[in-house]
Amino acid sequence: MLALSIENCAREQELEKIALQTIEENRREEEMYAQEATELEGVVAELDSQKSKMPEDQQRLQESLREKRDVVEDRAHRKLSFPFMFSCCACQPS
Repeated sequence: MLALSIENCAREQELEKIALQTIEENRREEEMYAQEATELEGVVAELDSQKSKMPEDQQRLQESLREKRDVVEDRAHRKLSFPFMFSCCACQPS
């Protein structure tokens, strides 16, 4: 009877040890998940911030592209019109 009681006590201690280890592992996992959640909230906030800047960036890009297109069109117009102006002037009687 005493041997059985000692054996039960040893089993209870082993189960208690396993339970404490499990509790500690769960606590560490919860801390890890909380840290990951905090990091993800920071990432989401950064993405939201960048998203709000996108219309401004897109507008600046469109304006820049318009300016570049105007410059290219102006150069093309000058290159195309110069030979015609020259030939027209050459064709004019002096």
